[in-house]
Amino acid sequence: MMALSAPALAAGRVSLTPASLTLAETQSTTVQVRLDNPIVGPGPDPAFFHLNLTSSDPSRVSITPNPVDYTSADWFATKTFTVTALDDGVHNTSNNVTISFLVDSDSEYYKNYSGDFVVSITDINPAPVVQPAVTQQAAAPIATPKATLADTGQSIDIIQAISMITLVASVLVTILLNSLRQYH
Repeated sequence: MMALSAPALAAGRVSLTPASLTLAETQSTTVQVRLDNPIVGPGPDPAFFHLNLTSSDPSRVSITPNPVDYTSADWFATKTFTVTALDDGVHNTSNNVTISFLVDSDSEYYKNYSGDFVVSITDINPAPVVQPAVTQQAAAPIATPKATLADTGQSIDIIQAISMITLVASVLVTILLNSLRQYH
């Protein structure tokens, strides 16, 4: 949503209506401009009036047309400009954008008349989700299984124990086979 607050703009040489408005980001609304007196210049006619509008953050608020122009012949007419709250695709922590205006005119009454108003924007982009920090613990090293040799009491790896048992068993099988050959 966007709220336009212009408490000082209703009283003055240039009146902007409405004094407040609400928009969702990506939506637009029209603001009416009225002058309170004729545009009288030093001559020759027609005298001119340009209401130049500036957004403090053009990536968030645009204004069209810009400037809003009057002549001495149409000073009484209601003219308009459109304020659009732009979707900038990010969640903003500050939702205030200032629109400033400055009048360029050959009329001494209007020349350099200025003001501003704040556009308050409610962002349609969700705030980023903050994930708690994940700390990874290093996996404990896998211990190599150990075995104890019965005769020595020393600790050795299982693989070494199997290799030793296999060696002993093959020696015993060889002795047994040799013994059997002798008895035949």
